[in-house]
Amino acid sequence: MPEGPEIRRAARQVAEAIGPVRAFLRLRAECSVKPSLNFLYAMVGALEGKHWADIAKSEKGRLLMELEGYRELEDSAIGVGRKAGAWSGPSRECR
Repeated sequence: MPEGPEIRRAARQVAEAIGPVRAFLRLRAECSVKPSLNFLYAMVGALEGKHWADIAKSEKGRLLMELEGYRELEDSAIGVGRKAGAWSGPSRECR
């Protein structure tokens, strides 16, 4: 089982591959402990080499709009392919 630096490298690779907003949404969907928006800002900051607070100030609007766009896509998928509130798999605590 990977630990410490291996997990951080893997998490960074996932965030780089699918983007920080999709990685954030995946964590929210799959983990019992839900990350805050500050966590999203920290992920973006880590990828861009900036402090999370600077990201929160400069990119908050864009990130929130991107989150809303993904939520709208999810809502339309729920309406088309599955029932709202349907069980989507086990929840796990991410560390």
